[in-house]
Amino acid sequence: MLEQILEARSKRTLLLESKLNSQSFIVTFGLNIPGDNKTGPKKKEFIKKYFFEYLSFMSKRFESINYDFIEDSVGYVYYIWMNDADPYEVKKMSLKFEDLIGDKSVLIDIDVYRSIFDKLSRQDLAEFPRKCFLCEQPAKVCAYKQTHSYEELLDFTEQKLNEDVKFVLPHKYILEDIVKEISQGDLQPGDRLKEIELSEKYGVSRTKIREVLKELSEYGVINLKKSMGAEIKELSKAEVIEITDLRIQIKQMLFLDVFENLDNSGFYIIKTIHSKLKKIDKANVDLVKTWNKKFYVLVFALSNKKYTKNLFRNLEIIFSHIYYQIDLKIIDGSFNMGQYHLKICECIMNKDRNNFLETLQVYFAKLKEIIINL
Repeated sequence: MLEQILEARSKRTLLLESKLNSQSFIVTFGLNIPGDNKTGPKKKEFIKKYFFEYLSFMSKRFESINYDFIEDSVGYVYYIWMNDADPYEVKKMSLKFEDLIGDKSVLIDIDVYRSIFDKLSRQDLAEFPRKCFLCEQPAKVCAYKQTHSYEELLDFTEQKLNEDVKFVLPHKYILEDIVKEISQGDLQPGDRLKEIELSEKYGVSRTKIREVLKELSEYGVINLKKSMGAEIKELSKAEVIEITDLRIQIKQMLFLDVFENLDNSGFYIIKTIHSKLKKIDKANVDLVKTWNKKFYVLVFALSNKKYTKNLFRNLEIIFSHIYYQIDLKIIDGSFNMGQYHLKICECIMNKDRNNFLETLQVYFAKLKEIIINL
C-alpha cells in the first residue's frame, strides 16, 4: 500500500510539472485527510460536491476555468488552470471559499503552484496558518508534535464526511451524478426522471432540476416531453455511429498532441501507465473496467488542448449509456482494449510516429466495430 501511495504521489508531481510547462500557474483541489485509505465512494462524493461548489464560486470572477480530474492511491485531485488570472487573486479567493464552507474546509487542500517548488502560502497573503482539525493550534505544530491520536483524527474526518453540505448542490454536480447513474446502468433508456423525486433526492428546487434536465436534453441524453416529462433517451444506430466518429476524431487530436509535445515529466507518466497496464489481470473485470476509462483520463491529462478536452468531456456525457454496455462486454470477456493501450504507450515512449499512427488507425477501427455492434 505504501509503495502505491508513494508512486501515486510521484506521478502527481510529474503531472503538475508537465502542466506548469505550459501554464503560468496551476491550482490543485484535493482532500486533506489522515490515514492510508484515501479513496472510497464517500470521499469521492465529498470532493466532487465541494469542487463543483468551488467551480461555481470561482466562475463568478473568472470566465475560462479548465480542469482535469485524477483518482489514484492518494485519493482524488483536480488540476485547474485559468486564463488571464493572477495567482495571488486566485489564492485569495480560494481562502475566501474556505471561509464560506466553514469547518469542512479543513478536509480540503486548495494549493496554487507557480512552479513545482513555488506554492503560494497563506503567509504570502498575510493570512494566519491553517488551524488544526481538533484545536486552535496551527496544524503544522500539532502534526509535528503528534498532539492528537490517529483515532481522534479519523473519527473527526468520518464525522465531517457524513455531515450534510450547507450549500445548495451545484448544477454541475447534479448533472454529473445523473450521468454517472446512466453509465452504471442504474438508469436505462426509457426510464423516467421525475422532477419531484430528483428535487427531494438532491435537496434542491424543482427549478434547478428543470435546468439540469434541460441541459441533459441539449446533450441528447434525455427526451423532454410536455405530457410525459423527462425520459432517458435510447440512441439510434446512426447516432451511435456519429458520436463514435466524433470521439475518434477528438481522441486522435488529443493523442497526437500528447505525442508531439511530450516532455520528460509526461514521458515518465506514460511509462508508469504502461507499467500498470502490463500488470493488469485480465480476469479482474473491475480493474479492466477501471483502466478502460482511466487510460484516457491519464494520457489526455498531458494534453494542453483545453477546448478539445472540453469537447471530449461533453461527448462522454452523451456516451454514458454506451459505457454501461461496454462494461457488460468487459464482464463477459468480449471487450478488452488493453493490448492497444499498451502499444499506444510504447509508440509514444519510442517516439515512433509512423507506428503510432498505424496503431491508432487499427485501434479506432476495432473500437468502432465493437461499439456499433453493441
